[in-house]
Amino acid sequence: MVKDLEYYLSLEYEIKLKKLSQEEGSGWFAEIPLLPGCMSDGESLEEVVENLGNAKREWIEISLELERGISEPTTDEFSGQLRVRMPKSLHRTHQKRYS
Repeated sequence: MVKDLEYYLSLEYEIKLKKLSQEEGSGWFAEIPLLPGCMSDGESLEEVVENLGNAKREWIEISLELERGISEPTTDEFSGQLRVRMPKSLHRTHQKRYS
């Protein structure tokens, strides 16, 4: 598989959005954490998402030209949590002992 511009643009990267305060200029700020420096702002959610899409395209184009590595989002099926069931009586005994 060729990992070209279209390949990277098709990936679903996490986007972080932040509502800006009046002191910060108001509007919205958005970034893609996996693509360091890929960020944008806008007056509305629609505008910031469109601007970020343009920034993402330019970020990837430049990275490909410079032959710089581009991180890809992962689709981990693991939450990092391990849940263990135990009898209520054992849980109650543990709670009494360490409370």
